[in-house]
Amino acid sequence: MSPTTDSSSSGRHRNGARQAPRPWRRRIALRLLAIGLGLAPFVLLELGLRGVGYEGPVTAELDPFISFSDVRPLFERSGDRMAIPASRQEYFRPDSFPAPKPTAVKRVFCLGGSTVQGRPFAIETAFSTWLQIALERTEPRHSWEVINCGGVSYASYRLRPILEELLAYEPDLIVLYTGQNEFLEERTYAEWRQRPEWARAAARSLESLRIFRLARGLASPPRSDRLPTEVDAMLDYRDGLRKYHRDDNWRRAVADHYELNLRSMIELAHRAGVPLLVCQPVTNLQTPPFKSEPDDLPSGQRQQLKLHLTSATEGSVAARIDHLEQAISLSPRHAAAQFQLAQLHEQLGQLDDAKRHYLAARDEDICPLRMTTPLYAKLRKVMSDHRHRKDLYWVDILERFEAESPGGITGEKWLVDHVHPSIYGHQRIALWICEALAERGVIQRANDHEARCREAFRAHLEQLPSIYFEQAKRRLEGLRRWAQGRALKVRNPGTGPN
Repeated sequence: MSPTTDSSSSGRHRNGARQAPRPWRRRIALRLLAIGLGLAPFVLLELGLRGVGYEGPVTAELDPFISFSDVRPLFERSGDRMAIPASRQEYFRPDSFPAPKPTAVKRVFCLGGSTVQGRPFAIETAFSTWLQIALERTEPRHSWEVINCGGVSYASYRLRPILEELLAYEPDLIVLYTGQNEFLEERTYAEWRQRPEWARAAARSLESLRIFRLARGLASPPRSDRLPTEVDAMLDYRDGLRKYHRDDNWRRAVADHYELNLRSMIELAHRAGVPLLVCQPVTNLQTPPFKSEPDDLPSGQRQQLKLHLTSATEGSVAARIDHLEQAISLSPRHAAAQFQLAQLHEQLGQLDDAKRHYLAARDEDICPLRMTTPLYAKLRKVMSDHRHRKDLYWVDILERFEAESPGGITGEKWLVDHVHPSIYGHQRIALWICEALAERGVIQRANDHEARCREAFRAHLEQLPSIYFEQAKRRLEGLRRWAQGRALKVRNPGTGPN
Protein backbone atom coordinates (compact mmCIF):
# COMPACT_ATOMS: atom_id res chain seq x y z
CA MET A 1 0.00 0.00 0.00
CA SER A 2 1.33 3.40 -0.94
CA PRO A 3 1.93 6.09 1.62
CA THR A 4 -0.78 8.18 0.01
CA THR A 5 -3.40 5.45 0.29
CA ASP A 6 -2.37 4.67 3.84
CA SER A 7 -2.68 8.30 4.84
CA SER A 8 -6.10 8.62 3.22
CA SER A 9 -7.34 5.46 4.93
CA SER A 10 -6.12 6.70 8.29
CA GLY A 11 -7.86 10.00 7.75
CA ARG A 12 -11.16 8.25 6.96
CA HIS A 13 -10.77 6.18 10.08
CA ARG A 14 -10.20 9.26 12.22
CA ASN A 15 -13.00 11.30 10.69
CA GLY A 16 -15.62 8.77 9.68
CA ALA A 17 -15.27 5.60 11.69
CA ARG A 18 -16.23 5.40 15.40
CA GLN A 19 -13.32 4.63 17.65
CA ALA A 20 -13.67 1.99 20.32
CA PRO A 21 -13.71 3.27 23.91
CA ARG A 22 -10.30 3.71 25.34
CA PRO A 23 -9.38 1.13 28.04
CA TRP A 24 -8.92 3.70 30.86
CA ARG A 25 -12.40 5.14 30.29
CA ARG A 26 -13.92 1.70 30.47
CA ARG A 27 -12.11 0.99 33.73
CA ILE A 28 -13.39 4.23 35.30
CA ALA A 29 -16.94 3.50 34.14
CA LEU A 30 -16.82 0.02 35.62
CA ARG A 31 -15.49 1.31 38.93
CA LEU A 32 -18.17 4.00 39.13
CA LEU A 33 -20.81 1.38 38.36
CA ALA A 34 -19.42 -0.84 41.12
CA ILE A 35 -19.47 2.04 43.60
CA GLY A 36 -23.04 2.91 42.61
CA LEU A 37 -24.19 -0.69 43.05
CA GLY A 38 -22.47 -0.82 46.43
CA LEU A 39 -24.16 2.36 47.60
CA ALA A 40 -27.57 1.47 46.16
CA PRO A 41 -28.78 -0.47 49.25
CA PHE A 42 -27.87 2.42 51.52
CA VAL A 43 -29.58 4.95 49.25
CA LEU A 44 -32.70 2.79 49.08
CA LEU A 45 -32.69 2.38 52.86
CA GLU A 46 -32.30 6.14 53.34
CA LEU A 47 -35.19 6.82 50.95
CA GLY A 48 -37.27 4.15 52.65
CA LEU A 49 -36.67 5.61 56.12
CA ARG A 50 -37.62 9.05 54.87
CA GLY A 51 -40.67 7.60 53.12
CA VAL A 52 -42.05 6.07 56.32
CA GLY A 53 -41.32 9.25 58.27
CA TYR A 54 -38.49 7.85 60.37
CA GLU A 55 -36.58 10.64 62.11
CA GLY A 56 -34.27 8.72 64.41
CA PRO A 57 -33.82 8.87 68.19
CA VAL A 58 -33.09 12.22 69.81
CA THR A 59 -33.61 11.39 73.47
CA ALA A 60 -31.20 12.56 76.13
CA GLU A 61 -29.96 9.01 76.59
CA LEU A 62 -28.20 9.30 73.22
CA ASP A 63 -26.01 12.21 74.25
CA PRO A 64 -22.54 11.12 73.09
CA PHE A 65 -20.80 13.46 75.53
CA ILE A 66 -22.26 12.85 78.96
CA SER A 67 -24.57 10.70 81.05
CA PHE A 68 -26.11 11.34 84.47
CA SER A 69 -25.85 9.37 87.68
CA ASP A 70 -29.63 9.67 87.94
CA VAL A 71 -32.38 11.61 86.18
CA ARG A 72 -35.22 12.67 88.45
CA PRO A 73 -38.46 14.32 87.34
CA LEU A 74 -38.74 18.04 87.97
CA PHE A 75 -42.44 17.78 88.89
CA GLU A 76 -44.19 15.36 91.24
CA ARG A 77 -47.89 14.80 91.91
CA SER A 78 -49.11 16.62 95.02
CA GLY A 79 -52.85 16.23 95.45
CA ASP A 80 -54.52 17.56 92.32
CA ARG A 81 -51.41 19.45 91.17
CA MET A 82 -47.99 18.76 89.70
CA ALA A 83 -45.39 20.65 91.74
CA ILE A 84 -41.64 21.11 91.97
CA PRO A 85 -40.76 19.13 95.14
CA ALA A 86 -38.61 20.43 97.97
CA SER A 87 -35.81 18.09 96.87
CA ARG A 88 -35.35 20.14 93.67
CA GLN A 89 -35.69 23.60 95.21
CA GLU A 90 -31.98 24.13 95.79
CA TYR A 91 -31.85 24.96 92.08
CA PHE A 92 -35.49 25.68 91.16
CA ARG A 93 -38.14 27.92 92.68
CA PRO A 94 -41.50 26.45 93.74
CA ASP A 95 -44.07 26.33 90.95
CA SER A 96 -47.00 24.07 90.07
CA PHE A 97 -49.92 23.49 87.73
CA PRO A 98 -53.18 21.48 87.82
CA ALA A 99 -53.25 17.79 86.95
CA PRO A 100 -54.99 16.93 84.74
CA LYS A 101 -55.00 19.98 82.49
CA PRO A 102 -58.28 21.92 82.68
CA THR A 103 -60.17 22.73 79.52
CA ALA A 104 -59.73 26.16 77.94
CA VAL A 105 -56.31 26.49 79.56
CA LYS A 106 -53.25 27.52 77.60
CA ARG A 107 -50.13 26.10 79.24
CA VAL A 108 -46.65 27.58 78.69
CA PHE A 109 -43.40 26.31 80.18
CA CYS A 110 -40.37 28.63 80.37
CA LEU A 111 -37.20 26.53 80.38
CA GLY A 112 -33.63 27.66 81.03
CA GLY A 113 -31.13 28.70 83.67
CA SER A 114 -31.09 31.34 86.38
CA THR A 115 -32.09 34.10 83.95
CA VAL A 116 -35.38 32.30 83.38
CA GLN A 117 -35.76 31.99 87.15
CA GLY A 118 -35.31 35.75 87.45
CA ARG A 119 -32.12 35.84 89.52
CA PRO A 120 -31.01 37.65 91.58
CA PHE A 121 -34.72 38.21 92.19
CA ALA A 122 -37.15 35.30 91.83
CA ILE A 123 -39.96 34.15 89.56
CA GLU A 124 -42.27 36.91 90.85
CA THR A 125 -40.37 39.35 88.63
CA ALA A 126 -39.01 36.93 86.00
CA PHE A 127 -40.16 37.27 82.41
CA SER A 128 -42.36 34.18 82.89
CA THR A 129 -44.55 36.14 85.35
CA TRP A 130 -44.65 39.23 83.13
CA LEU A 131 -45.52 36.96 80.21
CA GLN A 132 -48.47 35.49 82.07
CA ILE A 133 -49.73 38.97 82.99
CA ALA A 134 -49.30 40.15 79.40
CA LEU A 135 -51.06 37.11 77.95
CA GLU A 136 -53.96 37.51 80.36
CA ARG A 137 -54.38 41.11 79.21
CA THR A 138 -53.95 40.17 75.55
CA GLU A 139 -56.11 37.05 75.32
CA PRO A 140 -58.59 37.08 78.24
CA ARG A 141 -60.68 34.43 76.47
CA HIS A 142 -58.22 31.83 77.72
CA SER A 143 -56.89 30.94 81.13
CA TRP A 144 -53.10 31.10 80.97
CA GLU A 145 -50.60 29.02 82.94
CA VAL A 146 -46.99 30.11 82.56
CA ILE A 147 -44.79 27.78 84.60
CA ASN A 148 -41.21 28.69 85.49
CA CYS A 149 -38.66 25.91 84.94
CA GLY A 150 -35.50 27.97 85.36
CA GLY A 151 -32.73 26.07 87.13
CA VAL A 152 -29.75 27.87 88.66
CA SER A 153 -26.56 26.94 86.72
CA TYR A 154 -28.53 24.59 84.44
CA ALA A 155 -26.87 24.21 81.04
CA SER A 156 -28.53 22.98 77.85
CA TYR A 157 -27.51 19.35 78.45
CA ARG A 158 -29.36 19.36 81.79
CA LEU A 159 -32.44 20.93 80.20
CA ARG A 160 -32.92 18.19 77.61
CA PRO A 161 -34.27 15.57 80.06
CA ILE A 162 -36.54 18.22 81.60
CA LEU A 163 -37.94 19.12 78.18
CA GLU A 164 -38.77 15.46 77.56
CA GLU A 165 -40.70 15.47 80.83
CA LEU A 166 -42.52 18.73 80.11
CA LEU A 167 -43.77 17.50 76.76
CA ALA A 168 -45.88 14.92 78.62
CA TYR A 169 -47.80 17.68 80.46
CA GLU A 170 -49.81 18.91 77.43
CA PRO A 171 -48.00 22.22 76.87
CA ASP A 172 -49.22 24.69 74.26
CA LEU A 173 -45.81 26.38 74.06
CA ILE A 174 -42.26 25.93 75.34
CA VAL A 175 -40.06 29.02 75.75
CA LEU A 176 -36.34 28.15 75.72
CA TYR A 177 -33.67 30.60 76.94
CA THR A 178 -30.32 28.85 77.31
CA GLY A 179 -26.60 29.24 76.60
CA GLN A 180 -25.08 31.12 79.54
CA ASN A 181 -24.15 28.09 81.68
CA GLU A 182 -22.35 25.86 79.20
CA PHE A 183 -18.90 26.27 80.81
CA LEU A 184 -19.82 25.82 84.48
CA GLU A 185 -19.33 22.09 84.99
CA GLU A 186 -16.16 20.10 84.49
CA ARG A 187 -16.33 17.75 81.50
CA THR A 188 -13.38 16.26 79.68
CA TYR A 189 -14.83 15.40 76.23
CA ALA A 190 -11.84 13.06 76.04
CA GLU A 191 -12.88 10.99 73.01
CA TRP A 192 -14.38 13.91 71.10
CA ARG A 193 -11.28 16.07 71.55
CA GLN A 194 -9.08 13.31 70.14
CA ARG A 195 -10.93 13.41 66.83
CA PRO A 196 -9.52 15.70 64.13
CA GLU A 197 -11.67 18.65 63.12
CA TRP A 198 -12.56 17.08 59.76
CA ALA A 199 -13.98 14.04 61.58
CA ARG A 200 -16.09 16.27 63.84
CA ALA A 201 -17.38 18.20 60.83
CA ALA A 202 -18.20 14.94 59.04
CA ALA A 203 -20.15 13.67 62.06
CA ARG A 204 -22.14 16.90 62.16
CA SER A 205 -22.93 16.60 58.45
CA LEU A 206 -24.05 12.98 58.80
CA GLU A 207 -26.71 14.03 61.31
CA SER A 208 -29.06 14.83 58.41
CA LEU A 209 -29.05 11.19 57.23
CA ARG A 210 -31.76 8.92 58.65
CA ILE A 211 -29.56 5.87 58.19
CA PHE A 212 -26.89 7.49 60.37
CA ARG A 213 -29.46 8.23 63.08
CA LEU A 214 -30.67 4.64 62.90
CA ALA A 215 -27.15 3.30 63.35
CA ARG A 216 -26.49 5.75 66.16
CA GLY A 217 -29.66 4.66 67.92
CA LEU A 218 -28.74 0.99 67.69
CA ALA A 219 -25.25 1.57 69.05
CA SER A 220 -24.39 2.63 72.58
CA PRO A 221 -22.71 6.03 72.15
CA PRO A 222 -19.40 6.44 73.96
CA ARG A 223 -19.61 9.09 76.67
CA SER A 224 -16.74 11.07 78.05
CA ASP A 225 -18.23 11.99 81.43
CA ARG A 226 -20.77 10.82 83.95
CA LEU A 227 -22.23 13.81 85.79
CA PRO A 228 -23.97 13.86 89.18
CA THR A 229 -27.73 14.19 89.39
CA GLU A 230 -27.56 17.90 90.23
CA VAL A 231 -25.27 20.67 89.06
CA ASP A 232 -21.68 20.42 90.22
CA ALA A 233 -20.30 23.78 89.09
CA MET A 234 -16.59 24.40 89.47
CA LEU A 235 -17.25 27.81 91.01
CA ASP A 236 -19.38 26.24 93.73
CA TYR A 237 -16.13 25.23 95.46
CA ARG A 238 -13.35 27.12 97.15
CA ASP A 239 -10.73 28.29 94.64
CA GLY A 240 -12.97 27.11 91.81
CA LEU A 241 -11.62 29.87 89.60
CA ARG A 242 -8.27 28.05 89.53
CA LYS A 243 -9.89 25.18 87.63
CA TYR A 244 -10.22 27.41 84.57
CA HIS A 245 -7.36 27.64 82.09
CA ARG A 246 -7.20 28.41 78.40
CA ASP A 247 -8.23 25.28 76.51
CA ASP A 248 -9.46 25.93 72.98
CA ASN A 249 -10.17 22.26 72.26
CA TRP A 250 -12.41 22.04 75.32
CA ARG A 251 -14.26 25.18 74.27
CA ARG A 252 -14.87 23.79 70.79
CA ALA A 253 -16.26 20.59 72.33
CA VAL A 254 -18.54 22.65 74.60
CA ALA A 255 -19.84 24.55 71.57
CA ASP A 256 -20.46 21.32 69.65
CA HIS A 257 -22.29 19.89 72.66
CA TYR A 258 -24.44 23.04 72.87
CA GLU A 259 -25.35 22.69 69.19
CA LEU A 260 -26.29 19.03 69.65
CA ASN A 261 -28.56 19.89 72.58
CA LEU A 262 -30.31 22.67 70.67
CA ARG A 263 -30.96 20.40 67.71
CA SER A 264 -32.23 17.61 69.96
CA MET A 265 -34.62 19.88 71.83
CA ILE A 266 -35.98 21.30 68.58
CA GLU A 267 -36.60 17.76 67.32
CA LEU A 268 -38.20 16.64 70.57
CA ALA A 269 -40.68 19.53 70.54
CA HIS A 270 -41.38 19.10 66.83
CA ARG A 271 -42.23 15.41 67.18
CA ALA A 272 -44.50 16.14 70.11
CA GLY A 273 -46.32 18.76 68.04
CA VAL A 274 -45.51 21.50 70.55
CA PRO A 275 -44.35 24.95 69.36
CA LEU A 276 -40.93 25.93 70.66
CA LEU A 277 -39.93 29.58 71.04
CA VAL A 278 -36.16 30.02 71.23
CA CYS A 279 -34.61 33.20 72.65
CA GLN A 280 -31.14 34.48 71.82
CA PRO A 281 -29.77 35.49 75.25
CA VAL A 282 -28.24 38.85 76.07
CA THR A 283 -24.92 39.29 77.87
CA ASN A 284 -23.49 42.28 79.72
CA LEU A 285 -20.44 43.47 77.80
CA GLN A 286 -19.62 46.03 80.49
CA THR A 287 -18.86 43.29 83.03
CA PRO A 288 -15.10 42.73 83.41
CA PRO A 289 -13.72 39.29 82.48
CA PHE A 290 -13.64 36.93 85.44
CA LYS A 291 -10.16 35.60 84.71
CA SER A 292 -7.36 36.62 82.34
CA GLU A 293 -4.27 34.80 81.19
CA PRO A 294 -1.57 36.24 78.90
CA ASP A 295 -0.52 34.46 75.75
CA ASP A 296 2.43 32.11 76.05
CA LEU A 297 5.33 34.56 75.65
CA PRO A 298 9.11 34.49 76.03
CA SER A 299 10.44 35.96 79.27
CA GLY A 300 11.43 39.29 77.71
CA GLN A 301 8.03 39.87 76.14
CA ARG A 302 6.30 38.92 79.39
CA GLN A 303 8.22 41.69 81.09
CA GLN A 304 7.25 44.16 78.36
CA LEU A 305 3.61 43.12 78.70
CA LYS A 306 3.69 43.63 82.45
CA LEU A 307 5.28 47.06 82.01
CA HIS A 308 2.64 48.20 79.51
CA LEU A 309 -0.22 46.95 81.71
CA THR A 310 1.21 48.75 84.73
CA SER A 311 1.76 51.98 82.76
CA ALA A 312 -1.84 51.82 81.43
CA THR A 313 -3.24 52.44 84.91
CA GLU A 314 -2.30 56.13 84.98
CA GLY A 315 -1.64 59.11 82.73
CA SER A 316 -3.74 60.61 79.97
CA VAL A 317 -6.38 58.57 78.16
CA ALA A 318 -4.34 58.69 74.96
CA ALA A 319 -1.22 57.41 76.75
CA ARG A 320 -3.17 54.64 78.46
CA ILE A 321 -4.68 53.58 75.13
CA ASP A 322 -1.22 53.49 73.59
CA HIS A 323 0.13 51.24 76.36
CA LEU A 324 -2.89 48.91 76.13
CA GLU A 325 -2.59 48.65 72.36
CA GLN A 326 1.06 47.71 72.73
CA ALA A 327 0.13 45.18 75.42
CA ILE A 328 -2.50 43.64 73.11
CA SER A 329 -0.01 43.53 70.24
CA LEU A 330 2.09 41.30 72.50
CA SER A 331 -0.81 39.32 73.96
CA PRO A 332 -3.98 39.64 71.82
CA ARG A 333 -5.89 37.18 74.03
CA HIS A 334 -5.38 39.09 77.28
CA ALA A 335 -9.01 39.60 78.29
CA ALA A 336 -8.38 42.25 80.97
CA ALA A 337 -6.33 44.40 78.58
CA GLN A 338 -9.05 44.15 75.94
CA PHE A 339 -11.66 45.20 78.52
CA GLN A 340 -9.67 48.18 79.77
CA LEU A 341 -9.10 49.36 76.21
CA ALA A 342 -12.85 49.01 75.49
CA GLN A 343 -13.65 51.20 78.51
CA LEU A 344 -11.29 53.94 77.33
CA HIS A 345 -12.70 53.93 73.80
CA GLU A 346 -16.22 54.12 75.25
CA GLN A 347 -15.13 57.03 77.44
CA LEU A 348 -14.01 58.86 74.27
CA GLY A 349 -17.27 58.07 72.47
CA GLN A 350 -15.54 55.69 70.06
CA LEU A 351 -18.27 53.11 70.39
CA ASP A 352 -17.43 50.85 67.44
CA ASP A 353 -13.91 50.33 68.77
CA ALA A 354 -15.26 49.95 72.28
CA LYS A 355 -17.69 47.21 71.29
CA ARG A 356 -15.01 45.35 69.32
CA HIS A 357 -12.74 45.20 72.37
CA TYR A 358 -15.62 44.42 74.74
CA LEU A 359 -16.48 41.40 72.59
CA ALA A 360 -12.84 40.30 72.56
CA ALA A 361 -12.72 40.61 76.37
CA ARG A 362 -15.84 38.49 76.74
CA ASP A 363 -14.66 35.83 74.29
CA GLU A 364 -11.15 35.60 75.76
CA ASP A 365 -12.39 35.38 79.35
CA ILE A 366 -10.69 32.28 80.80
CA CYS A 367 -13.78 31.71 82.96
CA PRO A 368 -16.62 32.26 80.46
CA LEU A 369 -19.77 32.76 82.51
CA ARG A 370 -21.51 34.28 79.50
CA MET A 371 -22.31 33.15 75.98
CA THR A 372 -19.36 33.56 73.64
CA THR A 373 -19.27 34.37 69.94
CA PRO A 374 -18.90 30.66 68.98
CA LEU A 375 -22.00 29.79 71.04
CA TYR A 376 -23.99 32.58 69.42
CA ALA A 377 -22.84 31.31 66.03
CA LYS A 378 -24.01 27.78 66.88
CA LEU A 379 -27.41 29.06 68.01
CA ARG A 380 -27.94 31.13 64.86
CA LYS A 381 -26.82 28.27 62.63
CA VAL A 382 -29.22 25.82 64.25
CA MET A 383 -32.10 28.27 63.90
CA SER A 384 -31.18 28.97 60.27
CA ASP A 385 -31.09 25.25 59.50
CA HIS A 386 -34.64 24.91 60.91
CA ARG A 387 -36.07 28.18 59.58
CA HIS A 388 -38.69 26.27 57.55
CA ARG A 389 -40.30 24.89 60.72
CA LYS A 390 -43.65 26.55 61.33
CA ASP A 391 -43.68 25.36 64.94
CA LEU A 392 -40.32 27.00 65.75
CA TYR A 393 -40.33 30.66 66.81
CA TRP A 394 -37.37 33.00 67.32
CA VAL A 395 -36.95 36.04 69.54
CA ASP A 396 -33.59 37.77 69.27
CA ILE A 397 -33.34 39.22 72.78
CA LEU A 398 -29.71 40.20 72.19
CA GLU A 399 -30.51 42.19 69.05
CA ARG A 400 -33.42 43.93 70.77
CA PHE A 401 -31.29 45.09 73.67
CA GLU A 402 -28.45 46.06 71.32
CA ALA A 403 -30.84 48.27 69.36
CA GLU A 404 -31.69 50.17 72.56
CA SER A 405 -28.09 50.46 73.79
CA PRO A 406 -25.61 53.17 72.65
CA GLY A 407 -23.25 51.63 70.12
CA GLY A 408 -24.96 48.27 70.58
CA ILE A 409 -23.05 47.81 73.85
CA THR A 410 -25.39 45.86 76.09
CA GLY A 411 -24.59 46.65 79.68
CA GLU A 412 -25.73 48.10 82.96
CA LYS A 413 -28.72 49.85 81.39
CA TRP A 414 -30.46 46.48 81.10
CA LEU A 415 -28.59 43.94 83.24
CA VAL A 416 -27.78 43.82 86.95
CA ASP A 417 -24.69 41.63 86.48
CA HIS A 418 -22.96 39.63 83.74
CA VAL A 419 -26.09 37.88 82.39
CA HIS A 420 -29.17 38.66 84.47
CA PRO A 421 -31.56 41.36 83.19
CA SER A 422 -33.12 43.93 85.48
CA ILE A 423 -36.80 43.73 86.36
CA TYR A 424 -37.56 46.18 83.56
CA GLY A 425 -35.41 44.07 81.25
CA HIS A 426 -37.53 41.02 82.09
CA GLN A 427 -40.66 43.00 81.32
CA ARG A 428 -39.25 43.89 77.90
CA ILE A 429 -38.46 40.24 77.20
CA ALA A 430 -42.05 39.26 78.00
CA LEU A 431 -43.43 41.94 75.67
CA TRP A 432 -41.10 40.86 72.86
CA ILE A 433 -42.26 37.26 73.27
CA CYS A 434 -45.86 38.45 73.02
CA GLU A 435 -44.95 40.38 69.89
CA ALA A 436 -43.44 37.24 68.32
CA LEU A 437 -46.54 35.21 69.20
CA ALA A 438 -48.77 37.86 67.67
CA GLU A 439 -46.70 37.85 64.46
CA ARG A 440 -47.24 34.08 64.23
CA GLY A 441 -50.97 34.48 64.81
CA VAL A 442 -50.91 32.67 68.14
CA ILE A 443 -52.43 35.67 69.93
CA GLN A 444 -54.05 38.93 68.84
CA ARG A 445 -52.92 42.20 70.36
CA ALA A 446 -54.97 45.36 70.65
CA ASN A 447 -53.46 48.73 69.77
CA ASP A 448 -53.16 49.67 73.44
CA HIS A 449 -51.74 46.27 74.40
CA GLU A 450 -48.40 47.53 75.73
CA ALA A 451 -49.93 50.37 77.75
CA ARG A 452 -52.39 47.99 79.43
CA CYS A 453 -49.60 45.52 80.14
CA ARG A 454 -47.43 48.19 81.76
CA GLU A 455 -50.29 49.26 83.97
CA ALA A 456 -50.74 45.64 85.08
CA PHE A 457 -46.98 45.34 85.61
CA ARG A 458 -46.99 48.35 87.95
CA ALA A 459 -49.88 46.90 89.92
CA HIS A 460 -48.04 43.61 90.33
CA LEU A 461 -44.85 45.33 91.52
CA GLU A 462 -46.75 47.33 94.10
CA GLN A 463 -48.03 44.11 95.65
CA LEU A 464 -44.55 42.75 96.33
CA PRO A 465 -43.25 43.22 99.89
CA SER A 466 -40.08 45.24 100.48
CA ILE A 467 -38.34 42.12 101.83
CA TYR A 468 -38.50 40.70 98.31
CA PHE A 469 -36.10 43.36 97.04
CA GLU A 470 -33.86 43.12 100.12
CA GLN A 471 -33.47 39.38 99.50
CA ALA A 472 -32.57 40.12 95.88
CA LYS A 473 -29.75 42.44 96.99
CA ARG A 474 -28.31 39.70 99.17
CA ARG A 475 -28.55 37.17 96.33
CA LEU A 476 -26.83 39.60 93.98
CA GLU A 477 -23.94 40.01 96.39
CA GLY A 478 -23.72 36.23 96.71
CA LEU A 479 -23.69 35.88 92.91
CA ARG A 480 -20.81 38.34 92.68
CA ARG A 481 -18.77 36.46 95.29
CA TRP A 482 -19.49 33.19 93.49
CA ALA A 483 -18.42 34.60 90.09
CA GLN A 484 -15.19 35.83 91.68
CA GLY A 485 -14.35 32.31 92.88
CA ARG A 486 -15.02 33.13 96.53
CA ALA A 487 -17.27 30.16 97.38
CA LEU A 488 -16.44 28.35 100.61
CA LYS A 489 -17.58 24.82 99.76
CA VAL A 490 -14.81 22.19 99.77
CA ARG A 491 -14.88 19.33 97.26
CA ASN A 492 -14.51 15.86 98.75
CA PRO A 493 -11.59 13.87 97.30
CA GLY A 494 -12.65 11.58 94.47
CA THR A 495 -15.80 13.49 93.55
CA GLY A 496 -16.50 15.09 90.21
CA PRO A 497 -16.88 13.80 86.66
CA ASN A 498 -15.45 10.41 85.82
